[in-house]
Amino acid sequence: MNLNKRNSSVVIVWIAVIALLFSSFKSKFSHNQQPAFHFLTEDSIDIEVIALFGQDSVLSGYKAYVFSPVCEDTTCYPVELEFYWDVLGRYQKYEVFPGRGLTKLDHKPFTEADYNTLSRLLLNNEPAFLAMKRKDLVVKVKKDTVDGYTGATIAAIKNEVIPGAVYSCYTLWHIAHGVVADSIKNNTQRHFNPILLKSLFDSGEMEAAYYLTGRLTEEEFVTYLPEILKLLRERKGYLAQHILEQLPPKVVGSESFQDSMVTIMPSLDYYAQKSLLRRLDGALTSNKLGKVLAENIDSRGSLHNELIIRIFCNNGSQLTPELYQTFLQQLLTKEVRLNKTQSESIKNLANSNKQLKPLIKALKQKTLLNH
Repeated sequence: MNLNKRNSSVVIVWIAVIALLFSSFKSKFSHNQQPAFHFLTEDSIDIEVIALFGQDSVLSGYKAYVFSPVCEDTTCYPVELEFYWDVLGRYQKYEVFPGRGLTKLDHKPFTEADYNTLSRLLLNNEPAFLAMKRKDLVVKVKKDTVDGYTGATIAAIKNEVIPGAVYSCYTLWHIAHGVVADSIKNNTQRHFNPILLKSLFDSGEMEAAYYLTGRLTEEEFVTYLPEILKLLRERKGYLAQHILEQLPPKVVGSESFQDSMVTIMPSLDYYAQKSLLRRLDGALTSNKLGKVLAENIDSRGSLHNELIIRIFCNNGSQLTPELYQTFLQQLLTKEVRLNKTQSESIKNLANSNKQLKPLIKALKQKTLLNH
């Protein structure tokens, strides 16, 4: 009888184990989450990152189960929790498993204040120990016992970390903000779809804008050109320059893009305008934008002048004769002195357009052309 009971108990245990494993497998590979990639921590701990999806099967973020032993001197204690990141690899939060709270040295459990400190630290992108090595976090100080020395947290980081869990703080921060971020960005790119891309554009975040404009395909640039133009209108500084440098030739050479730049270009800063002018060399197709460029020529021998003159000399077959007349008239009116290379290019314009000869002759008479 006892043997039968024992056998029944064994069967029940095995059924429970199999059910648990099946449940875990089913959950891991459900439509709401799936394995994404693995990465190694500084301590060579292998961590699997899981991609999370909403009910519409659109990527919504990532999570990872983190279990890592943390050692201080000769004492080691486990750290076990779950991390969450957004689709751009930015750390969001952590969760502790019920009954498996975090501990400090001497196995003292974390207090509520300790958990709050850890939360603040993990959300800080630039903690005081950012450029420090693990060995530099604690210094040895003499103590009044026969043991001789004990470890003390250095003053520079004392207010940011948890006493008795300095190495845990350091380890967890580097897991949350380390190599995983780039791996997440690469994995997110594999899940691009209209809903995800639209939500990232609509977020209005600078980081999302940098990420998208550095990773879109040529066709995606074409599809999302209205959103990209909105970014150029609303975002100034280096982001505008970055976007203009990332645009594929198909977009830069399109008349719709160039027509849009008629109103956008005046609001761009010097460096963004310079990037646009470099991209338009050999690619100007919009007479509307060409007119704006011609009217932006000034009397100084600036780099902008050089770039605009080069654009007109390299786009002859794509622009109207009237636009070239406007261009030459601006050179004449503003008395722009041309170097030898520019002068030769200007003279060659008359070969394809006889109407330009009188204006070129006037430039010669004013000695603005270099012979």
